[in-house]
Amino acid sequence: MLFLVGPDYIRGTWVQTTLLCLTLFTVFMGSMLAFKEKLFKKRLAYSSVSQVSYVLFGLMLFNTTGFVGALLHMVSHAVIKNLLFMTAGAIIYMTHKTYVTQFKGIGKEMPVTMWCFAIGSIASLAFPPPARL
Repeated sequence: MLFLVGPDYIRGTWVQTTLLCLTLFTVFMGSMLAFKEKLFKKRLAYSSVSQVSYVLFGLMLFNTTGFVGALLHMVSHAVIKNLLFMTAGAIIYMTHKTYVTQFKGIGKEMPVTMWCFAIGSIASLAFPPPARL
């Protein structure tokens, strides 16, 4: 659609507003489904749905800042989510537990893995870097 009509034609119309609202709805729904999900890897997958919607929101702004932010978020999300899925795979492989409710005491069993997961989880919160002083 963007290549056919161009962003200048869509910017400021009901189409852009609709697309922005749909991406925000998907951010919310992905987050809520991730929160509700009990299966570990499925929870991470729903989180990815939400994060990809952030990227789409940035692209649907049709400006340079949104585009650059979307690209940076894609790269950082790829690295962070790979870390989270690798730690999830390590946990499942070593403990044969797949549900979040089964993970009581997993930090004492696998401290290095859980530190890596904690770092990835904090990084996935998408806090912007601090501004220069």
